[in-house]
Amino acid sequence: MNELEHIGFSYQEDLPEQIASDFMDDVRRGGMVVRGESRPIGYYAGIEWAVSTFVVVYVLRPYFEAFLGEAGKDHYAALKRAILRLFVKIYGAKPETRPSGRSLVFSVRSVVRDGRSIKFVFPEGISYEVYEKIVEELLALLAEHHAEGGGDRLGEIVSVSSGAGGALYVEYSVSEGGWVLLDPKDEARKRGKAAPTSRGGGADLPDGS
Repeated sequence: MNELEHIGFSYQEDLPEQIASDFMDDVRRGGMVVRGESRPIGYYAGIEWAVSTFVVVYVLRPYFEAFLGEAGKDHYAALKRAILRLFVKIYGAKPETRPSGRSLVFSVRSVVRDGRSIKFVFPEGISYEVYEKIVEELLALLAEHHAEGGGDRLGEIVSVSSGAGGALYVEYSVSEGGWVLLDPKDEARKRGKAAPTSRGGGADLPDGS
């Protein structure tokens, strides 16, 4: 990723190339610069929500620098639309029938104002209507966070995690209706040592996607 790119798209190499191309074309049509990178198929160890998901969308700092404010609304809508179209292709016709839990298929990564990386952990086993709400909330949180000087909702969510060195993890809680901060140490203790998973995080794509 470089300073001129707005969106990054990282995907495991067994993702059908057409899906990757369609997503990046959708983003480019929205006026954004996107870079795609495929990753080798591999095995990952670690707590399940911390491993690399099958596909990752990076919302990079230049996106906020270029598209904040009134002029950014079209780009916001285009990015949201591209992500939702991607969901249809990777989750299938009825995502609500998938087992519920934390997704090993999709995640979003970005940065907070102090430079720390932040990973947005998505749920599975929910409808597209709920996914649309989640994506809207995520993009609104990031835009607000980078536009304001402080006191924004994302800043409040991550404020209890002190220090500028470590990565942040937040998860969308369907029961709470919003994004909540995860504590990596607590999550590791809950799960113990996780076994290695295949497909770069155990992603299970629908047949024919």
